[in-house]
Amino acid sequence: MDIIVIPYTDSYGEKHRIKFRSDISEIKLAETHAIELDISSLDKCTNLQSLEIDRNKYLEHLNLTPISACPDLQILKINHNPELRKLDLTPVSSCTRIKKFEMIGNRRLKSLDVSPLLTCKELISLTLVYNGSRHYIDITPLLNFSPEINIQQRTCSLLEGGTIKREYPQWIRYFMHSGMMSIPYNEATIRHVFPMIEKHEPESIYISFLIHCLAREYGLGGLGVIDCSLEELKYLLEIEPSKIERELIRIYCKQIDRGGTTIQANIEKLSTYHRNLASRIEAINSLREMEIKQIVLEKMWGGEIDVKPLLFTAWGFRICTALELGTYCKDDSFDRVRKSIEQLGGSIDIQEDVKLSFPKHISNNLCNYILRLVENKYIREKLRTE
Repeated sequence: MDIIVIPYTDSYGEKHRIKFRSDISEIKLAETHAIELDISSLDKCTNLQSLEIDRNKYLEHLNLTPISACPDLQILKINHNPELRKLDLTPVSSCTRIKKFEMIGNRRLKSLDVSPLLTCKELISLTLVYNGSRHYIDITPLLNFSPEINIQQRTCSLLEGGTIKREYPQWIRYFMHSGMMSIPYNEATIRHVFPMIEKHEPESIYISFLIHCLAREYGLGGLGVIDCSLEELKYLLEIEPSKIERELIRIYCKQIDRGGTTIQANIEKLSTYHRNLASRIEAINSLREMEIKQIVLEKMWGGEIDVKPLLFTAWGFRICTALELGTYCKDDSFDRVRKSIEQLGGSIDIQEDVKLSFPKHISNNLCNYILRLVENKYIREKLRTE
């Protein structure tokens, strides 16, 4: 029987090798003092049923890709690795027989996407405890599961609390924030979550989030925000994948032709995507100039300025989010914004007791989504740059 080797270098710079028989069914990698564990040889362990990576207090890097070659894996535990900052669970999606998934005490993780567990239809036990102290884990993709649950950390869902309480009561005690974005979705997650939105919250502002993520998945992140209806998104998910890119471009061109928003659109990238987009660059620039010609903002009681009308313009959104002003700011913080807008040929009039409303050229749902992007720098930057 073949022998597999897992090499690693410890925190003192010394090299080590852990050996196993390739037909082994259980592996536990514990207290190794490794900075990085090279588990690439696990792709030869086709009989592996249980993998534990536990109490490696110096472990900073872990690539799970090799476990995608372990079809019989049923137990995966990654616990008490306090220096682990990043972990991609994508390979877990190939381990469709996983019954028990456990992550405890990986306290420095910056983010965690549990959507790869979607394919684990036999999952009966899910434990997520103290993995990162600041980020939120989005449990929306797992709401249709009913495993034994132990979650003790920040969680969120795109769905509202009332929907979860009514439709997914087994999860109600395990989520902290409803109607919140935590990570960009990949296409598989979009396709899984969309029916939930369609059935339970067809007016959700996160329809805009889903199509924003879909464009990113098809290499069209430079389009920026897309004003899309539930029916249009449903159509995109029903057609052949080979046609989605073309249809996304068509929808966006239609948006520009009717004078819609160009927020987060990257001019340099648009010109490389398709000739129909390149031919609309001049129109996009004109729209951006027109929408800042005469901005009216309200000064609230207490002296704060409501900058939301400015956030619904491409230049205003870019300037205000770069300065991280939020939706309200003081006079002294607003001077830089005013000067920047004036340099671009725009003007801002600040009044008291003025009635403001959403712009007519952007749907109310998209307006609300734009405001959520203003509040969520992580999602805003991920969707803008990738």
